[in-house]
Amino acid sequence: MSSTWTCLKRILPIIGMATCFNMALGNEKGARFLRINAPNYGASFIIDVVDLTMDDTVDTAPEIQVVTLDSIRLPYRVGFIKAAVEGYEGELLVGAHATIERDRPIICMEVNKGRLEANGSSPEQLLHSLHVLGYDTKPVPGTHEHPLQ
Repeated sequence: MSSTWTCLKRILPIIGMATCFNMALGNEKGARFLRINAPNYGASFIIDVVDLTMDDTVDTAPEIQVVTLDSIRLPYRVGFIKAAVEGYEGELLVGAHATIERDRPIICMEVNKGRLEANGSSPEQLLHSLHVLGYDTKPVPGTHEHPLQ
């Protein structure tokens, strides 16, 4: 995962007006595990406990620290949130609730329905959470599906 972080650190100064933090965001501060999905590192996901029946090891599920976006106390307005968190969308929204209410950022969220359901949630619950926050959902341009369906 360090190669992803290295890539972001190189790209963001070129783009400008963006800050990247090397941390996991969720609904509360604490230790979790990152299930590494090699070679598709973008499909890695957070789990609460190591499951030895799934061949978890220190290499495939290292411990990580999770914080809430609200706890970071950014000194500037958050204008955009890009989230590809593989089933952790609901937890991210809970931990970013105050920031989202205060700053009303554009939220671009990639949703993995299977991981969302494995995490005890559903697309309908996520959609409801976004609507409660005052958001409407729209399909990504160039796609024909409505989000979360």
